[in-house]
Amino acid sequence: MDLIELSRLITIYVGCFCLFVGICGNSMNIFVFSTMKNSKKISSIFYFLIGSIINLIYILINLISRVISSITEYDLTRSSSVWCKIRQCCLATLCGIGLSCCCLSAMDQYLRTSNKYLLRRLSDIQWAHRFIVISLIVWCIHGILPLIAFDILPVSKTCGFISANWNIYGLVYFLGLITSIPVLIMIVFTYLTHRNIHKTIVLANQRADRQLRRMIFIEIVLVIIGFLPYGINSAYSLLTSNIAKDRNQLEKEYFLLTIVSLFPYIYYAVRESLQTRNFNLK
Repeated sequence: MDLIELSRLITIYVGCFCLFVGICGNSMNIFVFSTMKNSKKISSIFYFLIGSIINLIYILINLISRVISSITEYDLTRSSSVWCKIRQCCLATLCGIGLSCCCLSAMDQYLRTSNKYLLRRLSDIQWAHRFIVISLIVWCIHGILPLIAFDILPVSKTCGFISANWNIYGLVYFLGLITSIPVLIMIVFTYLTHRNIHKTIVLANQRADRQLRRMIFIEIVLVIIGFLPYGINSAYSLLTSNIAKDRNQLEKEYFLLTIVSLFPYIYYAVRESLQTRNFNLK
């Protein structure tokens, strides 16, 4: 069995697993978070709810098409310029909104535990609505870039950047927007939340810090595992795009790309199955 066929089988089986777990997990989260008594009052629940909705859409649009293309061995992104652009637009937009919800939930924990009234006010549900609207607008505007930058390449017949000039954008996106920046934000605000809690005797006695640290720590670990390998591999592909490679090297890189490009879907599947269990409303 060559690497191309192995890559196809891995995509089918791992993709179907992530699809099943992701749909079930996200659907359960949407039901649980939308039916909680305080779901319309607490920002954290609102962020988790929006994140679950976005992640469910992400999986349905992107993962289903990928699994189907592997089963049928017909990749629509190689034949339809419109789908090539739309799929990349959905990837960039939905991924960005989902990660923004993770960052906003980490920031909200810090705001809620602050001893400063003005900061605590930013944790109100009205502000959460505003932050989500801003996030939606920003990432939808950002989604215009893939519509311009991606198309079916004439030589390789794959969906990719139409010009090497877009590689800089690709590096910023893969290594910054979906990897380093979200992880850095969550780490910083988790530390600040931990510090706030230990300054508050009541919260410390209730051991709220342990719950918050566990929940956000899981988020950080899953983001690192889910997106960092994919970002690094994508950056490598962009930096070596102009280097001549033999067939053996191309097959190895394609196999590696298949593996790491499934990591974000594993993130969405595992995250959603753990989220409800680790979120305990006090």
